[in-house]
Amino acid sequence: RAVLRDICINWFVVFALLVFIGWGTHYIKAFPQILLLVWLAGTPVVLFALHALLRALLPDILSMQQYQRHAIVIGATELSARLVSQFTRLPHLGVRVVGFFDDRARDRLKHLNDLPLCGALNDVANYVKSNSVDSIYIALPMASQPRVLSLLDELRDTTASIYFVPDVFLA
Repeated sequence: RAVLRDICINWFVVFALLVFIGWGTHYIKAFPQILLLVWLAGTPVVLFALHALLRALLPDILSMQQYQRHAIVIGATELSARLVSQFTRLPHLGVRVVGFFDDRARDRLKHLNDLPLCGALNDVANYVKSNSVDSIYIALPMASQPRVLSLLDELRDTTASIYFVPDVFLA
């Protein structure tokens, strides 16, 4: 309803301005009145139909393989598991997580969500450079700040976007 209301209000304003300009310049007489009425009534219908169609098709288009960004997650924590589940649950976000990086052994990690453990933190830069990774999500605790700074220093000559995933519910 809000979209339909916005379309109608905005279209009426544009139509009123065009009619006012047409009336002021006397070009309004060049168009049949029935054409102007069909244009006035038909444009919001077409705009709303196109908006509804795009809204229905866009998630499918964005979830297609060629439109997805490849991402890695640094730190296999509960927070990173929630992030990965969001990306899996919402494919129209266009993010496909290819794996985790963590310094701990695989048997100590319980939040991998069936994704591979691609290596330790010192392997991240080489992996990103050789595997066309678009996004890096760092979900390490803030207590490991020196490791994060070292990691950022190693990643400075890559083209991947780096995002921090802070745990705002730290106790």
